[in-house]
Amino acid sequence: MRELRALVRYYQIRYGMSAEEFYARKIKDQDHTWDDEETYFDWTSTLQAAEEMGKEIISLEEILARADR
Repeated sequence: MRELRALVRYYQIRYGMSAEEFYARKIKDQDHTWDDEETYFDWTSTLQAAEEMGKEIISLEEILARADR
């Protein structure tokens, strides 16, 4: 999870914007480079993986809490 969060922060700092802003400025207009598209894909994939992992952590914590009762 730390690595995923660090990668998200890296993209935010490098480009000075969120993934949504990056899409609106770089990808949406169809006049973008392959590197822009690859960056957006990697960035959003990282965001999605972090979100899914966060949900999984919460589920596991709930299971552990029930087991401790």
